[in-house]
Amino acid sequence: AIATKIQTRLTILQEQGTDVSVAQETLDEALQKIEVGMMQVQEATRKLEQLDLEQDPQEIASQARALTQQAREDFQEAVQLMKDTVRSALVAQQ
Repeated sequence: AIATKIQTRLTILQEQGTDVSVAQETLDEALQKIEVGMMQVQEATRKLEQLDLEQDPQEIASQARALTQQAREDFQEAVQLMKDTVRSALVAQQ
């Protein structure tokens, strides 16, 4: 939702002749981080759903925890990148 609003604003600025290439690259990187984070969450969920009695539950839980921690870091980086995108767009607009 927020990424769509930012993308719309970048498109408007670009149509007005503003160079938003740096901002666009930053937004693209943020969207990629979100996608990777989502895949990590899905993988962690899959691991937990497939847990059976033959597997070491602590090992599976540890793997799932590591994936969710990495996803959290990716999401935090994505938020920072979106903030950077807005800053870049504001600078480009001036």
